[in-house]
Amino acid sequence: MNLNKKNIRILDEMIEIAKKGNHRSKHAAAIVHSGKGKILYSAENRVLGLGNGLKTKHAEANVIGLCLAQNKNKQILRGKTLYVIRINPNFNYDTCNFVEHFYDKKNNPFQNSKPCPKCQSLINKCIDKYGLKGVVYTWQIIYLLLFSIVNKILYIKLKYLI
Repeated sequence: MNLNKKNIRILDEMIEIAKKGNHRSKHAAAIVHSGKGKILYSAENRVLGLGNGLKTKHAEANVIGLCLAQNKNKQILRGKTLYVIRINPNFNYDTCNFVEHFYDKKNNPFQNSKPCPKCQSLINKCIDKYGLKGVVYTWQIIYLLLFSIVNKILYIKLKYLI
């Protein structure tokens, strides 16, 4: 993923979405029009239920479910890209510019948001069945990215270069 103006704008919007989540792990997911870089649908992690019956709805499943529920034509995902981020709870987004710290090992604005096996299976289904173009997600402390190739998600870890 390049940190061009389009991706910076998308990440900036997604940071605000992630902050709204009621889960301790602040994730956000968005379905993005690949060419225009416009967020079409977005969602965050949610804790559902009370007491011992707590369940989490992951951001990826949340946004895909929202998109498909609002569109009878499941091809709405064709050519779109799914972005998934996890924000760092120790990063001060109000006083620090996340772009300046994007490659910072100690004070990085993002954390690992690699999909769990259940969400990865859902994403693969969307790629295979509905034409989702790919997925981009934050990875570990300073690594970001990822695109699917054909029908499978390929995880590539960017090397830290200085």
